[in-house]
Amino acid sequence: MSMNCIIGTLVLAHALSLPTPLRDDDTDNAPVRWTHVSSIAWSPSGRELVFATDRGYEKVTDLRGRSPAARYLWRVRSDGTGLRQITFPDGPVHYSDSNARWSPDGRTIVFDSDRDPTDTAQGTARLRQIHLCDADGGNLRQITDAANGRSNREPCWSPDGRRLAWVTIGFNRTGIAVADAGGKEIAWVRVTPRHVPGRRDCDSVLPWDPCWTADGKFLVYRTTRMGDPPKGHKPVVAPAGLSICPVPAEASTDEARLRVLATFEDDFGLGGGTCSPVGQDVAFVCRDEGYADLWLCPLDGSGQRRLTDLRSLRLSARQRVCPAWSPDGAVIAFAAQSGRSLPPGTYEDGIWLYRLSDGEIKEIPMPPPGPL
Repeated sequence: MSMNCIIGTLVLAHALSLPTPLRDDDTDNAPVRWTHVSSIAWSPSGRELVFATDRGYEKVTDLRGRSPAARYLWRVRSDGTGLRQITFPDGPVHYSDSNARWSPDGRTIVFDSDRDPTDTAQGTARLRQIHLCDADGGNLRQITDAANGRSNREPCWSPDGRRLAWVTIGFNRTGIAVADAGGKEIAWVRVTPRHVPGRRDCDSVLPWDPCWTADGKFLVYRTTRMGDPPKGHKPVVAPAGLSICPVPAEASTDEARLRVLATFEDDFGLGGGTCSPVGQDVAFVCRDEGYADLWLCPLDGSGQRRLTDLRSLRLSARQRVCPAWSPDGAVIAFAAQSGRSLPPGTYEDGIWLYRLSDGEIKEIPMPPPGPL
């Protein structure tokens, strides 16, 4: 199998046992239920996970008729018991909650959401902002606003729980904000086109999926380059990368000292990375020839290696869902298309656990969503 999306050394890890495959007799006329998992994170105890999904709200559409338009946060134990929803719609009004991360003390969950409409020059919009809630979903509050049309998303806690980092995207300011635990910005990482090598016709860089290293001194994040192609040319295939930079100690708009860990041919194959809580590796998702797998990249950028062979399981990891390390660094949770037999025309994500010691992969057994 060719591995075109990564520049580096590729090593296949372990042989895996086959789960029950999905059925192949889907038809275009069959009803389709999309149950997406859009983020996963462990509790500090390592006994539970919080995840975002459209489970139960698959038929909710936005004003353009697109689905899913509603996602909420759920908790589940790693053995599949204790499944419960912790954020909810406000009557008939639905929201999209995602990118939840548990605080190191276990008391608070940070996430992004489009819960609060914002007046812009183009009209009312729902720009994603950072929210906090208690671990049970109570005491929900917003800690950022949409000043100057900015969207704030993909928050993450520092290992000591005293700081947060998140992505800010706006017309006049795009980068990674570093804030105290209450949301007050204390530092800024500006990301510029020179940070990601690639085509000159990509004139801007977007950062995604920041995560802290175990010592709290660095941030690792995914970058993609964007730009309009010259007139008459095809759309740009934007190069992408995983980068690492020191966390600024104080408020600054200066470019951070940044180092590129890995470079990819295009951002369509690259998912976000997550730093090991106990080691020097970044776990990320990358797609090749239609299948996405778990990979590891050391913080020094050397010797990327593939951990899984999900093609043999007829699975594909969800690219835009960052894998999640257990607090002891022994297990990586990731989202993938479920391996159980499903009715025709039905699609469903599952949460899977990869054990680094022996390569075992198993799905967290959760009850399937109800009928359409």
